[in-house]
Formats: sequence, C-alpha cells, structure tokens
Amino acid sequence: MRSEELLEELRKKGVSEELVKEVEEELRKPELRLKEELKRVIRRHLSKLPSPILILIEVEKGEIKIDIEEKQKFTEAEISISTKVTLEELKHRVKPGAKPPKAVIFPDGTKQRLESWRSLLVNIARWAVTHISKEKIPIKAGSSRFLLHTENRHPHGREFFNPERVGDLWLETHFNSSRCVSLACRLLREAGFSPSQVKVEGWELLEE
Repeated sequence: MRSEELLEELRKKGVSEELVKEVEEELRKPELRLKEELKRVIRRHLSKLPSPILILIEVEKGEIKIDIEEKQKFTEAEISISTKVTLEELKHRVKPGAKPPKAVIFPDGTKQRLESWRSLLVNIARWAVTHISKEKIPIKAGSSRFLLHTENRHPHGREFFNPERVGDLWLETHFNSSRCVSLACRLLREAGFSPSQVKVEGWELLEE
C-alpha cells in the first residue's frame, strides 16, 4: 500500500483528519528508526478509531509498506511492526545484547518462530541438514570445535557444551548472538544456499 493509499484508506474508515495529517507527516521521514514514532502517533489515536483494525507496518530492504486489516476478531485496534532483513544483512547488524528476531523465513517459504539466538541457529541447522551431503560432515566451528557432527564430541574428545539433536546429527549451540548468526550462514552455504536467500523478521531490528 502506497502512502497515498494508506491515507485514503484511513479516511474511508472514519479516522480523524488530525491523525491522517500526523501519519502523512511521519511518512515523509526516510529514517527507519522514525517508524517507531509513526507507531506512537497511531497508538495515541487508537481509542478514536471507529472500528477494530490491525495496522501492519513492514520494513524490508529499506522500503516501508503499510497495510490495514479489519477483522471481527479484533477486540480493539492494534499495531504491528514487522521488519525483514536477510540473514546476510543481519550478520553485519547484530550487536552484543541485541534481541533475537521473531521468526526465520526459508527459501521454500517455510517460517519458524524464534525465541533466542540459539533457536535461530538450531532452526537453520534443522532446515540445512536435509540439504547437506554426508561427505561434508563433520563441519567445524573453529580449529578445536565441531559445529555439526555425528557424535556429541569435539576433536579433542570433550563433549559438546550445549548440544542439540538435529536429524541424526549433533549441533553445538554454545555461542553468542553474532557467532550464532555467522555459523548459521556457514551451514546455509554448506547446504548450497546463500544467506541472502533466508530472511529474519522482528520489529526490534528497526533500531540502529
């Protein structure tokens, strides 16, 4: 939905001209971080909306898309912001202490909810192992640690610190956020896919 269409749709739903003008002003701002301000502006007017609606704000590759859903199941107006970036982009943006994405979307359209950075690595590993040939196993995480192996042991015999069973293999998951992302990228490449083919979403990624 283009900006003009959004404004017209808001008017059709009986939204006050005051809100329409505030939204129009926010839409002129190019910085992604200012979309949180747009969310704040709309929330301030939620009680004035004539019917329950869901306002969806999606950011993907720097483009902002806004849509409106009107369903009977909504008891009140809601706002949702969804930001999508590729795993390759995420690798360069993730910082210590950052919250994990809300979901990962694979090239075949499969979508998995995420609860942690560890779950990002685990879900990508589960998807990737179905495309990785047995000849490539084990896959190392470094000179002295395995990432993916048929056994729950590192090269020097020590057991995995935080193992997870994926198919008939063992995955080491004892890594920080940035390492989880970079190793997930490695697994995708081993499976014959580019990290740019996998997307993650979650509004926390809006923050620079």
